[in-house]
Amino acid sequence: APRLPTARGSDQYSTTAVDATLTLSALGDFDNVTLLKMLCETTPRMIFPNRKIGKLQRGYEASFLVLKHNPLDDLEDLRSIKLRVKNGRMLRQKGKPSQKPDDETANAESKVSSLAIVDCHVLSMTDGKILRNQTVLIEDNAIAQVGSVNEIRYPETTNVIDGSGKYVMPGLVDMHVHIGHESELTSYLLHGVTTVCNLGGDYVDLFSDAEIDVCQLRSRVASGQIMGPRIFSAGQALDGDPRTGPYQRALSGPTAAVEAVLEQKEKGFDFIKLYDALDEPTMQAIIRAALEAELAVIGHIPEKPGVEKTLASGMHLVAHAEEFYPAFEDVDDIDSTARQLAKRVNESGVSVIPNTAFVRRIVAQLEDLPAVLADERVAQLAPRVRRWWTPEYNWYARRDDPAKFLVDMKQRHAWLIPLVRELHKAGVPLLCGTDSAIPGALPGFSMIEEFRDLQLAGLTPLETLQTATINPARFLYQHAATESES
Repeated sequence: APRLPTARGSDQYSTTAVDATLTLSALGDFDNVTLLKMLCETTPRMIFPNRKIGKLQRGYEASFLVLKHNPLDDLEDLRSIKLRVKNGRMLRQKGKPSQKPDDETANAESKVSSLAIVDCHVLSMTDGKILRNQTVLIEDNAIAQVGSVNEIRYPETTNVIDGSGKYVMPGLVDMHVHIGHESELTSYLLHGVTTVCNLGGDYVDLFSDAEIDVCQLRSRVASGQIMGPRIFSAGQALDGDPRTGPYQRALSGPTAAVEAVLEQKEKGFDFIKLYDALDEPTMQAIIRAALEAELAVIGHIPEKPGVEKTLASGMHLVAHAEEFYPAFEDVDDIDSTARQLAKRVNESGVSVIPNTAFVRRIVAQLEDLPAVLADERVAQLAPRVRRWWTPEYNWYARRDDPAKFLVDMKQRHAWLIPLVRELHKAGVPLLCGTDSAIPGALPGFSMIEEFRDLQLAGLTPLETLQTATINPARFLYQHAATESES
């Protein structure tokens, strides 16, 4: 009888495809050769049909393991990894604090711990100048030198990338994401996003109770266990009682607010997030406790305190420019209102994430959700994340008043662009964020849509790039980076 190709996977955060292979081995129906072919050849071919991967042959991708023992004798020896090579580059593997690589492994890794991008053009994010014919030397995961191609010297063992005719710039920062599945991390990297700020706290799937511990995920990325952008994160959004939705934490008052801030500080979150239903005393208690704990406060503008009191509260970052909507209700002169509000925001010292393209994506879903779902990139989302985009669960399409909401969103986007223009003119720090992967925002790709809206608001290409590079870098340096990372 013909055999169907079989791939291996774990579908778990605590186990790997190796664990799944060992489980299959215990059934006794497959020999080790068949299982290794399934794991190393069949699985990558099924996942990446257009890549030459899964064989140690000329012309194939140089991604492989060096093992201490022969796994054909015992599949458990798949864990006896001496070296890992990905796309021709040796990866460092950081173990538990008590674990150290043996001398042979450490020496091999030290030989490839540097990388040189030679004869490239470096784009400065401070003034937009292009430094031509440069070499960027990277050692121990940090930029060691940038200089003329004729001046920079590096060891013969350095990995060299020919940068001729290519441009080098800082990685992008998405200051507003909601991580629903670790598969999203790769999408950010593929689109040049090397840092993200998660504003959803730990993710819990309401259907399956599957959970992402964001602080643990952050550590796994930082240690090199999985590929992904650097992660900063707020804790679960702090809300009033009753709370706005199922993902927020309801607080009964100021005492509960202080307890929540201290809990999130203890767990290791970088920020505290405000949400819609907070009353003024509870909001003020959150901000006082956060400042004492040296945590920046970001998020929504709660409806009860309103715009003015929230701006005066000590909050650091507004997560959406649309949070200023109360200021635009029943006004005739949008430009004048935007100008006065921008001046007030600048005086308060608050930074703003425009997130205007996301409003356009809400409009697109309300007008033609099937067309949005037909985008092949939506199919790449994890099933439990993609479910929230579908007609059955999409919270924009399922509103009681979708027609009225559509009109409201169109009107909101109409004043958002003038507001962002005036915020920029007034000197308010603008930080790019997409709200991915909330329905409508695709991890990584949505940065381009936000860039387009920023340019509609009058920002130059350099100023637009600054909202995703130097501006968030300054914010994170001031409010989140540790002394050792400065």
